[in-house]
Amino acid sequence: MSLRQFNATYLPEEDRILLRVTLIGNEEFRFWLTRACLRGFFRQMTDWLTPANASADAARQAFQREAGAARADFATPLQPGTQFPLGETPVLVKAIDIANEGPAVRMTLQLAGNRQGNFNINEEILASIHAMLKQTVRTAD
Repeated sequence: MSLRQFNATYLPEEDRILLRVTLIGNEEFRFWLTRACLRGFFRQMTDWLTPANASADAARQAFQREAGAARADFATPLQPGTQFPLGETPVLVKAIDIANEGPAVRMTLQLAGNRQGNFNINEEILASIHAMLKQTVRTAD
C-alpha cells in the first residue's frame, strides 16, 4: 500500500506527539512519539540533510530535499482511515531509524513489544515528515 497522508499533533495531556499515517487502502496507523525518540530522529535527519562532501552535486541534493519539504501541504485535514492494523490506540515508538535504499528511503519505527513499522518513502516525503515534526515540536515547547 502507498502512503496517502500523515499528520502530527502535540497532545499536552499526554506530553507526546501523536503521529497518524494513512495509506491509500484506508489503513491508519497511530503512533506516540516521545521527546527521546524525536531527539534521535532529528540527529539522524541532521546527518541525512547535511552533504557528506562540499561538491556542487551534494549541495544541490541537500537543497532539493529542503525544497521538497517546502512544497508539502500541511493545511489539508487528515482523512481518517477505516482499518487499524495495529489497533485504534496509538503504539509507543521507541526509536526511528532512517536508511537509504537506492532511490527510496526506509523509515523504520521501533515499536514497543519488539515490533517494527516499516515505511518505504521517497526523500521528499521524508523531508516533509521532518518539517512537520519540527513544526509540531515548536508547538510543544
